[in-house]
Amino acid sequence: MEMNRGDYNLHIAVVATEDSEHLPELIHLATSITEQGHNVSFASTLSGLKAIRIDPSNPHFSKLELIPLQENNVREAFDTFVQQANQAVDWVLFDITTLWVPEVTEKLGIYSAYITFQTASTYQFLLAAINNNEIPSVDDLLPQNLGALRTYHFQEAKAVRDQLLKCDAQEVPLYSRIKTAIDWCDVVALSSYCDIEDELAKELTKTHKKYFSCIGYLPQTTTCEVSSSKYVMNPATVQEWLDKNNVRSVVFVALQNKNAITDEKVNAIAKGLVRSRLPFIWVAGNRQGGELHNLPPGFWGRTMEYGLVCRDWVPPATS
Repeated sequence: MEMNRGDYNLHIAVVATEDSEHLPELIHLATSITEQGHNVSFASTLSGLKAIRIDPSNPHFSKLELIPLQENNVREAFDTFVQQANQAVDWVLFDITTLWVPEVTEKLGIYSAYITFQTASTYQFLLAAINNNEIPSVDDLLPQNLGALRTYHFQEAKAVRDQLLKCDAQEVPLYSRIKTAIDWCDVVALSSYCDIEDELAKELTKTHKKYFSCIGYLPQTTTCEVSSSKYVMNPATVQEWLDKNNVRSVVFVALQNKNAITDEKVNAIAKGLVRSRLPFIWVAGNRQGGELHNLPPGFWGRTMEYGLVCRDWVPPATS
């Protein structure tokens, strides 16, 4: 997401609480913005700031201004910070845990961006299902315009619906919080690339009268496993691995909703990959809470010559 305004360095505030499941991704986004030369303040509760893992190899991390917010008075503490900041805040970036941000920014005349960790294609049908703020049915969550190419099925729609109905501490369901965030923010930042979903983002902008922007996938590094070893993945190492295989010969396996992935599904996928004997990249994911899924016994021995398993996220690369 480009935030250039001539030669003027913007002041961007990123706010999240310890309840956010995406603190590492938000920190990565914040440091990425500092690389563009802008000033970034990362505001969170003391618990949230303590949960941040500092990467000493990243020279831009030291440029972040970490702002502690009182645990029992987060909104008022952030409001005070914004009004008393040495450099006026131009943008505030927030996630689903801080839905009060747009009220603060609107009052102070500041732009706000809702950071969502979904793609444009997901929002294309998700927003159609929740736009009337009624409880979405499973049928609502089945895309109707993808025809024979649709690979998103009833059981997956049901799992998504179960997540959308989960309530926070204030008994507000997730689908209602998503709609609130989108209705009140100035920009919706999507977890996707313009090269992949620019047209879909433009379609969302036109349909929902709200600007949708692709900001890329977060984070951009992850620990992956090849045979029994581990190493940090990035686009170069993914490309190096792909170059060892024929064009369009690699199977890519990923389930976006990690909370819906069960050990049974993991075992079924593993068996299918073993039987196919096709080169593959598998984003196996973790259980809810971060615990690793256990792969079936003997899986590595059978696939070590042609398989790559990642526990988190795979950076994009061409095949």
